[in-house]
Amino acid sequence: MGISVLVVDSSVDPQLHQPISALVDAIKSQTEAINNLVGSNIAILDELVAQNSQLEEEQEQPNSPRSLDDYEVESESM
Repeated sequence: MGISVLVVDSSVDPQLHQPISALVDAIKSQTEAINNLVGSNIAILDELVAQNSQLEEEQEQPNSPRSLDDYEVESESM
């Protein structure tokens, strides 16, 4: 099972030593995965910002008619 047992009396302060290389490798893998996630989130945000900017530009441009037939004449009533 991989568990070492050490029996001591109450006057001894037991210390457990475990190999940390596996833990360090796991933390490195986790850090790499988090960095990859951050990179993909940044790419998604960049795309959303670009789409939002394009929409804002389209909304700011007036709808200019292509010909005189496209103008609407408003009648003023008094």
